[in-house]
Amino acid sequence: MWTIKDPPKVDTFQLPNEEDIASIVSGSCIKLIFANEHNAERMWVKVISITGKYWKGTMENNAVFLPIKYGQLIIFKPEQIINIWMELDEKGE
Repeated sequence: MWTIKDPPKVDTFQLPNEEDIASIVSGSCIKLIFANEHNAERMWVKVISITGKYWKGTMENNAVFLPIKYGQLIIFKPEQIINIWMELDEKGE
């Protein structure tokens, strides 16, 4: 069994701000922390639904230590997001 962890509250771990979270749309890739009692992994999830308190996405990679597979449905809260994959334009911005 595994859970999605809330981000750590430390100064050395930069999290997305409210503006960044508000910019997420269906198709965006975000990173979450998945853990069980022995291991934790940070993995990418593609957002497929943004409604209410709980959002939905699908795994974009396979876990090494946890029983989570590519394409698996994931339900999470936006405050659990630790990173957002930002596409750059031609200028690198």
